[in-house]
Amino acid sequence: MSTKKKNILIGEDDPGIVEVITIVLKDYGYIPHTASSYKEITAILEKTPIDMIFLDVLLQGESGSDIAKSLKSNSATSAIPLVMLSANMKLQEIAKESGADGYLSKPFDLEDFISLIKKHT
Repeated sequence: MSTKKKNILIGEDDPGIVEVITIVLKDYGYIPHTASSYKEITAILEKTPIDMIFLDVLLQGESGSDIAKSLKSNSATSAIPLVMLSANMKLQEIAKESGADGYLSKPFDLEDFISLIKKHT
């Protein structure tokens, strides 16, 4: 029995974090898709069935919170689990207001990151 590999979208503009997350996702058998802007996120979502989204609170000057609200209010993307990422001290509040399904504070433990994926996919 083979299981379909999960497509995980990472909305993050820090190249170092993107690199680490990409390596970890591949090591755990996930297919990473990375985007550093809302435009890139929507382009990926239009062509790839995404199983989960991790989204930074601030993305190249764009509000991750606004992006999350937009994705959660769109019937095509609202059911995709979305977790907000940030070092912002108000992350829990921001995630709740954005309609996100969860949040993960930076810097984060990679086991916590993988646990969130397993929980939501």
